Amino acid sequence: MTPSTALLADLVGAGGGHGVSRGFAPPVGGSADATWVPVAPALAGLLPGGALERGSVVTVTGSGSLVLALIAEASSAGAWCAEVGTAGLGIAAAAEAGVVLDRFVRVPRPGERWPEVVAALLDGFDIVVVHPWTDDGTSAGTSIGPPRRGDRATRAQHAIRRLTARARERGAVLVATSPWEGASLGLTVTAQRWHGLGAGHGHLTAREVEVTAVGRGAAVRPRRVRLWLPGPDGRVAAYDPHLLVDHERLVVARGGDGVSALVKTAGAPDGVGGSASVPSRLVG
Repeated sequence: MTPSTALLADLVGAGGGHGVSRGFAPPVGGSADATWVPVAPALAGLLPGGALERGSVVTVTGSGSLVLALIAEASSAGAWCAEVGTAGLGIAAAAEAGVVLDRFVRVPRPGERWPEVVAALLDGFDIVVVHPWTDDGTSAGTSIGPPRRGDRATRAQHAIRRLTARARERGAVLVATSPWEGASLGLTVTAQRWHGLGAGHGHLTAREVEVTAVGRGAAVRPRRVRLWLPGPDGRVAAYDPHLLVDHERLVVARGGDGVSALVKTAGAPDGVGGSASVPSRLVG
């Protein structure tokens, strides 16, 4: 076991990481495709080539659910995925989005040696999700790395450049949930509304969103798609109003509440407006 691998195993074991023992070693070669990592068909229109390009950095803002949707198809196809930083994605939400937990590793508290942790993951994993952190490496704040001041800021920026190069060299995809220098593509949830509430009662059943993608090269022209994120079954799907109607008919046929009023969300990107019973899979 290399020093960086030992560090990663220790952090995963001590920091609440999922599914990894102290004897853990990063996998060598996940999914077979040497150029592309697959995504759900509903997301393909946002990406040049219709998939995630190995060696690239992608930023995702406005929705933790979009992060999970982005990695779920690859995970189902055999890719190994990791999350560094906050535990915000959640194991239950990841499983319901389609992420295979046996190939999903979390390091929620990487500490000051976060660059080594991310580098170790990039050496063997197909997709590495990186969240914001503060000076001591704990998850917080609104931008990648420590606050922009003094030597810490300089070291953070150097680390980001090295990790961007590491992802390119290793053929991994680095997904950052806040701005990242060198990113080739950015995905942002620009509009959203929940479906399912009636007159002060009912259950939220699905969320309709608009996602915008813009980046460099072939992605310089913005692309926009409407999605169910999540749809009635908890997975991402291309927007189709009949999907919700069919689901509500099924609910009513089973004796449930089939209301379909619309609610405009406010506050947190994945937040919920109004008073309702909220399934756990719809939050985050």
